[in-house]
Amino acid sequence: MGRFVLLFVTLVAFYAHCSAFHQWGTPLTECAREDYVFKRPKISQKCIGKEQVYSKAAVACESTACSRVGRNMLKRGGHAVDATIAVLLCLGVVNGESSGVGGGLMMTIYDRETKKAHALDGREVAPAAAVNNSAFTNDPNNTIYGAKSIGVPGVVAAMKEAHTKFGLLPWASLFEPAIKMCEQGFPLSFNEADALTQKDLSNHTYRSAVKRDPAFMAVFLNKRTGEAKTEGETFYCRNLATTYRLLRNDADFYTGPLAAKIVSEIQAKGGLLSLDDLKNYRAVWREPLFGDVAGHKYITTPVPSSGGFVPIMFNVLKGFNMTESDLRKGPEQLALKLHRFIETCKFAYAKRVLLGDTKGSREYLKTLMTKEFADETRSKINDDMTFANRSYYGKDIPDQRMKHSTSHVSILDQYGNAVSTTTSINMHFGSGVIGAETGIIYNNVMNDFSFPNGENLFGFEPTSSNYVKVNKRPMGTLAPFVMVDRNDDVTVVGGASGGGKILSTVVSVLQEMFIFNKGLKEAVDAERIHSQWIPTSSFISAGFTKYKEAIDILVKKGHTMHYYCFIPSGFHGIYVKSGHVHAYTDAKKFGCPAGF
Repeated sequence: MGRFVLLFVTLVAFYAHCSAFHQWGTPLTECAREDYVFKRPKISQKCIGKEQVYSKAAVACESTACSRVGRNMLKRGGHAVDATIAVLLCLGVVNGESSGVGGGLMMTIYDRETKKAHALDGREVAPAAAVNNSAFTNDPNNTIYGAKSIGVPGVVAAMKEAHTKFGLLPWASLFEPAIKMCEQGFPLSFNEADALTQKDLSNHTYRSAVKRDPAFMAVFLNKRTGEAKTEGETFYCRNLATTYRLLRNDADFYTGPLAAKIVSEIQAKGGLLSLDDLKNYRAVWREPLFGDVAGHKYITTPVPSSGGFVPIMFNVLKGFNMTESDLRKGPEQLALKLHRFIETCKFAYAKRVLLGDTKGSREYLKTLMTKEFADETRSKINDDMTFANRSYYGKDIPDQRMKHSTSHVSILDQYGNAVSTTTSINMHFGSGVIGAETGIIYNNVMNDFSFPNGENLFGFEPTSSNYVKVNKRPMGTLAPFVMVDRNDDVTVVGGASGGGKILSTVVSVLQEMFIFNKGLKEAVDAERIHSQWIPTSSFISAGFTKYKEAIDILVKKGHTMHYYCFIPSGFHGIYVKSGHVHAYTDAKKFGCPAGF
C-alpha cells in the first residue's frame, strides 16, 4: 500500500507531515533505498505481474488464494455473484486490514441473459446517535480512530441481497473456503503484514497494538516470540470463523443474538452503534449510471460512489485527440499529456466534493455525464499553464479526507455475467477495533462525513451535502465498473483500490488502453500520476524520473510535482478481446488472477 501515513495525530502534525512531504509522497532518496523500492513479498509467486488468458471465465483480486476461491465457485456452476461473495469472505480473512464484513461495498452487476445492469449500494451508514453529536465536532479524531468512528456495516446485507437475486449456489457453500482458512490457519500476507507497520492515531504501529489489545493479540501475536507475526507466519481467525459459521447458518447480522454481540462489543469500546441502527439498515438497489468510453457502454454505481466521473474524465481527455504516435515526438508531448491529465483530475475532483448521498446529487451527476460538459471542461484547460487559484476549477470547498484501505474484485463468469465490487473498511484496520467475540474488524466510516462547525484535516470548511443524517451514507471514491460492446457482451470488468486515488487510477488505465492502445497489463503497469485539486500539488510515480525533461516542462507550466515510489493504488481487471478473457491483478498488490 506504500509507506505513507494513513492516520493523522493532530492538525499540527498533519501540516508538519505535508511540509516535509511524508504525507503526500516520498523523497527519491527514500525510493532509492533497496529495502524500500524493491520491497517484495518473501513468499514468491511466479504469476505475480503476469497477465493470464482464459477462454471462459476469470477472477481478479489482490489475493491469489481468493482469486482461486472465486474460480472454484464458478467451476461448480456458480454465478459471478456467488464467486464475488466467496472472494469477499476470503479477503476478509487474508487481507482483513482493508476489507471484511465490518465494512461496506458498492457493486456493479451485469446480467448477460437479460442484458440489464444493476447497482447495489452496501455502503455503511451513520448511527442515529452520530447526528449532531458534539463528540465529533469537539474532537475530530473521534471520526478517525476508535469505536465512535464505526458506522453500520453494509457488506453482509449487500451480499445477501445479491445472492437472493442472482445466486446459483447454496448460500452456506460460499462460506466454506473462508471458514477453513480461519480455522486451519493461513500464511500472513505481505499486504497485511505491511499494514501492521502503519501507525494509528496515537502514533503507535498496529504491531504494538498486537501486544496491547487482546482481540489483535488473538489473531496476530506470535506466542513464542511475544511479537506480532510477520509475513508468511500462520495466523488464525477463530472468532471470525465462528461468526462466519453463524452467517452460513442464516444467523441475521442485523437482528437477534449476533447483532446483540456486535452492538455489545462496539459499545463496550465507547461506540455509538445501537440495535436499532442495525435493524434499520438496508442495502439499496440503485439505478446504475451509464456512460460512453471509446464506444463501449460504461456501467457503474451512482452517488454516493464516484464511478460516474470516470467517463467524464475519459471523454475530456479523448477529445484532445492525442495519439500514441504524438508521444514519440519528444518530451513536450509527454508533458502535455500529463498536464492535461492533471488538469482534468482537478476539475473532476472539484465537482466531486459538491456531492453527497442525496437524490439531488444523483441527478446533478447525470447532467455532468454529457458530451457538452466534457467539451466545456476541455475548453477551460490551458495547455500552457496550470492555475494556483483553486476556485478556477470549482467552488472553493475542500475534498473530504480520502480513505486508503480498500479492496477490489472483478469477475466474469462462464455465462457472460460480470460483477465489479469495491469494498472497504476505510483505513488500515478501519477504526482499529476488532470485535472481542466476533473477530470482526470494524470500519471507521464516520471519517468520510462532514460535520457542521468543524474543519476537515486541511483546515477548510466542510461540505454541507455530506453532513451526517440518520441512515445517510457518506460520499466515497469507489468506482466499480463493467463495460459492454454493441452486442451487449462484456468487454471490460474493472475498478481499483486506493482511496482518493481510485478515480485517477481507473481513468489512467482506461486512457492507456483506449486512447494510447495498450494492452491490459501494459496499461495497469504504466507509470501513474495523481492530482485531486486539494492539495494543489500533483504526485507521480518514481519511474517518471527517467523523463526528467518532461517533468521540468510541467514545473515551468506551474505544477508542483512530488514523487511516490509508486502510486499506492491497485487496478484489478478483466479485458475480453477477440474471444479471449485477459485477466490481470496489479503487480503492486502482489496477487494473481485465476480462471478457466
